[in-house]
Amino acid sequence: MFRGDIGTWLPFYCLDQDNNPIDLTAATAAYIDIVRDGKRIRRDAVIATPPSAGIVEYYIVEGDLNEGDKNYLFQIIIDFSGGGHWNSSIVEEHVENTLADKYNEEPIP
Repeated sequence: MFRGDIGTWLPFYCLDQDNNPIDLTAATAAYIDIVRDGKRIRRDAVIATPPSAGIVEYYIVEGDLNEGDKNYLFQIIIDFSGGGHWNSSIVEEHVENTLADKYNEEPIP
């Protein structure tokens, strides 16, 4: 991923200890926490259809990846009816600067 990306699709596969999909049919809400430089933002995520597949999706929006050459942390949070709560493993990704950030445009001879 690159600084300033918008619309990048992030699918998260929610699996149990036996590597089977977690059935999200009873989920009432899904979120993604994004951490950069010790600052956390929480965004709404979407449970994909069918929820029994255990997939949560998020599309990067403006402001999520506004700094490059940094490591970001991502974690999915799911609330279930009846008060259940589930946190995914934490995923660490390096967000790069774009070539335009790194190099000046030069005329082609």
